[in-house]
Amino acid sequence: MKKMRKLAWNEVLTALKQIAEKIPRGNYAIIAIGSSGLIPAAILCKLIGCREFHTVFVKLYDESKPPRRLHDKPVVESPIPTPRSEKVIIVDDLASTGSTISLVKSLLRRRGVKKTITVVLVKKPQCSVDIDYFYIESEECIGFPWDN
Repeated sequence: MKKMRKLAWNEVLTALKQIAEKIPRGNYAIIAIGSSGLIPAAILCKLIGCREFHTVFVKLYDESKPPRRLHDKPVVESPIPTPRSEKVIIVDDLASTGSTISLVKSLLRRRGVKKTITVVLVKKPQCSVDIDYFYIESEECIGFPWDN
């Protein structure tokens, strides 16, 4: 069994503040990948003064620790938003393979989004997608403060 690491609220807030400082200023829409990306996305939205916030629900894994894979590829479970802004920040808590973020990024481009920035708190070493901003890269099973 993989080693478990629990992130505390203060660590998450510090991480998101550090990430917010690195993001170039601009008029962004935030797209939260639900449900696990909702809280970090909302905090980041507040930190950068974002005025447009959307969610998209995509499932690949369940909520157990360690998570069990539910599907061969990510499944979109809600409508894909059409942001007013051409610049979007996609936020999730964790990128394991990167396939969920990659799918959302592709779907948003089809909706006219010109620039995407990707943000996660935790990036797994096996993630095959370039993540623009992340707090840590870890092989550990991560527990977030909002997990059950």
